[in-house]
Amino acid sequence: MAISEVARFDVLGDVLAGLGLRTRLFCRMEVSAPWSMVFGRSDLAHFHAIERGRCWLERPQAPPFALCAGDLLVLARGGPYQLADQPGRAGTPLEEVVPGASDGRYTSVRHGGDGPTSVIVCGSFGFDHAGGHPVLPLLPDVLHQRAGEGSGWLEPLLRSLAGEAQAARPGSLTVLSRLTDILFVQVLRAWLEQQPDQPSWMRALNDPRLARVLAALHEDPAQDWSVERLAEEAGMSRSPFSGRFAEIVGEPPHAYVARVRMHRASRLLRETDRTLADIAAAVGYDSESSFSRAFRNQFGVSPGAFRREARASSRDRGPSDDLHVDA
Repeated sequence: MAISEVARFDVLGDVLAGLGLRTRLFCRMEVSAPWSMVFGRSDLAHFHAIERGRCWLERPQAPPFALCAGDLLVLARGGPYQLADQPGRAGTPLEEVVPGASDGRYTSVRHGGDGPTSVIVCGSFGFDHAGGHPVLPLLPDVLHQRAGEGSGWLEPLLRSLAGEAQAARPGSLTVLSRLTDILFVQVLRAWLEQQPDQPSWMRALNDPRLARVLAALHEDPAQDWSVERLAEEAGMSRSPFSGRFAEIVGEPPHAYVARVRMHRASRLLRETDRTLADIAAAVGYDSESSFSRAFRNQFGVSPGAFRREARASSRDRGPSDDLHVDA
């Protein structure tokens, strides 16, 4: 019964859609020893799929560790860090090796000396608006999914990603975008299955009663979600429900309800032309003014400014399906 209820609405998918998930592949690099590549600070999460060979990850104040063929590395907070054929190499900045890394182009590059060769597919995960981000702060700095530990999904997905990146056929940019979307969701799923006990809304997805509550709330945030009604959805009395929710999610129910409403509103502002009054009603606010105050408290900007920023960002990216490949 609980599984059937949770399946009626995809909470994780709703959160990602509300944030405007943007994934991209920026290079497939063939690197031959000796080689190194330095990645600077970034607001994006980075990922690297080791298609062939091996390499080392080095980060400030952290011991280096090795990556092998079939491994997937995700750095939830970007750089700075370095990939190299062995620890201690003098680093070459990414921008010197991958000329399209900063302007959105996908690039195929060769770099390094005449030693053993490795092939690495590199990309990033980003969001249209990261205010009050409900996903990335939950993740550890580094997620390392080893080959053979992906429960069957990692190897075929990385193989498809590498094959599409190498082929560079018409429509490849669209295919790569969808594959990297899937990659991000699978990374979150894998982490969710193994995550520690710190409170978070993602941890609540593993609790049948709370997952049922989150599904109902995300499906229709405009409802009058009092604590009593949320507890009824969970099949619990008010006091035990409030305690369990705060313990597992890390915030009281009313705070989570407000956050869900704001992220749904951000999606409506970005993707529709509905008036602010319509959007306020759609996410459970009685007036446009109360909605605007709550939105500014969450995101630091007014709903109108958020919409203009989102539209400008969309125009800047442009609807391109061209795949640029530089040898």
